[in-house]
Amino acid sequence: MNNNMEHKKQFEALLALLLDNKLADHEFDALIALAEHNPELKNQLSEQLTIDNLIRQRFEATDQLDNFVNQTVTTAFENKTNKRFESDIISAITNNQFDKRPADDNIVRGYFPWLLTALSTAACALLSFHFLTAEPNHDKSNHAEATQLTTQLSEPTEHKAKPQYEYQDLGVAVIANAIGLHENAIFKIGDSVKPGQLHLSEGFLELEFYRGAQLKISGPAAINIINEERVELISGKVMTDVPKVAIGFTIDTPNSEIIDLGTEIGVEVTKDGLSQVHVFEGLVEVRNDLGYQQLIEKGQAINFSGETRSEWRDDIASKAKFAEFNTIDDLTGTAISQQHQKWLSVKAEVLADSNLVTYYDFEPSAKKPRILTNLSSHGDKHHGAIVGARWSQGPWQGKHALKFKRASDRVRVDIEEKLTSFTMATWVKIDSLDRRYNSLLLTDGYKPGDIHWQISNYRAQGINAGIGTIVLGLFSRELGPKNYTYEPFFSVSDSGTWYHLATRVDSELKTVSLFVNGEKVKQTKLMKPSDYWLIGPASIGNWDPKRLQKPLRNLNGSIAEIMIFSQALDDNYIKRLALID
Repeated sequence: MNNNMEHKKQFEALLALLLDNKLADHEFDALIALAEHNPELKNQLSEQLTIDNLIRQRFEATDQLDNFVNQTVTTAFENKTNKRFESDIISAITNNQFDKRPADDNIVRGYFPWLLTALSTAACALLSFHFLTAEPNHDKSNHAEATQLTTQLSEPTEHKAKPQYEYQDLGVAVIANAIGLHENAIFKIGDSVKPGQLHLSEGFLELEFYRGAQLKISGPAAINIINEERVELISGKVMTDVPKVAIGFTIDTPNSEIIDLGTEIGVEVTKDGLSQVHVFEGLVEVRNDLGYQQLIEKGQAINFSGETRSEWRDDIASKAKFAEFNTIDDLTGTAISQQHQKWLSVKAEVLADSNLVTYYDFEPSAKKPRILTNLSSHGDKHHGAIVGARWSQGPWQGKHALKFKRASDRVRVDIEEKLTSFTMATWVKIDSLDRRYNSLLLTDGYKPGDIHWQISNYRAQGINAGIGTIVLGLFSRELGPKNYTYEPFFSVSDSGTWYHLATRVDSELKTVSLFVNGEKVKQTKLMKPSDYWLIGPASIGNWDPKRLQKPLRNLNGSIAEIMIFSQALDDNYIKRLALID
């Protein structure tokens, strides 16, 4: 009894702070935890939120109507699975007979507060219900979102268009291939390339420019990317493949301007600044600063020994001078094979680890292609059932993955081991972050002891587009839920990029660590320890909230591997899992 009274006093004090918009993050955690496990307090919170909105709306009805409706529509879109959301509001209005709006202007002026009160009553109840039944999220961004239920709906808004924010692609080309580079950490296949200088000490880099030209660069080389139609070769060798749609692609050298009028050429600039162009297919126009122009046809070449035409020397095009480019295909195949062999070697090390709880390598079984095989010593009791998701290409050639796209796509698993410390790792490709939360591995529901691993589409205030946030949710059996996050690691321009993600919980050191591509990007204190964590029945790439209302959390992307260890692995081990030397 005394505990109940104490909880109620604490709840009322926190509720007052919430309504005054003065609630701190940790206090918000406590408020939700108190309401979540006490039906009386949950009802009180729901009623108070509704009343608070009605009071605020009532006094600023005319100014707030647009804002309130916009918020209601936003919430409706974010709850697409609740098909009755909008119809419930409309029904509530209809039941109050608002179809007969007064025609007299004086009556109309008094009609708006009346209409708004009805809208508030219907929608606030639904919004409060959604708020109280949704999974608790206690990071700063979610605290702010929850606060909006009591503040954003009631704050005056000016009648003017809100600024719209869209991500801008600042790139002019994309990396199509990167082989044998010392700068592997800088140049990754699929990354966009912005204007600026590139330096290669060795290896090959292939770029595809947005206007259609293809450029192969052999290291050592230095090149200045000017725009999507022009580059400056400072030193080194390049070859182009310019289709008709990209005619006009230009390469500047220290003493010439080379305009590719179609197909294939080779250009070299020596360390001394001397340059030459060889035309293997098509036609090229060359110019110098003095205004001289010349067309060079297939089979011809020119050495630019100086600025004047008299210093140019005609030659015969020779592919032998660019023979190194012939090895790109062979090197590409070798690099892919080496990547796969490296993965097989790490896989063997993982399977020999006594701390391995579950290992899904996401390779299809010929006999049972709809079963996701667990390769750990725990055997078939952890095999997963594939629902909807389809097999696809993984992070490198020869590696498979499962593609998750539809709301029904998932893999059902049941992992029953109790974990004190643990490490989880995955290869994941994100096509887009369609929802606020996008599942990697989520336990059914969210209860004491549970682990939630997902990617949030964090939406900053005033920004319509989102950025990827890693979210590890841990529901302490004694102290309640807590989210551990890292952002940003993904944005719209990174769509289709493969990442290796890992999370580590060390109960002995009381730390939580998050890793991206083998690099530890964040380590923080384990704020709410637990005697153990448990996954149990769960979904990979989706979520079963274990309640009537089912918010969408399915992943739009692919997963190529998931492993779980009953130990906090060291940093070097996690680097090896990410195939980092």
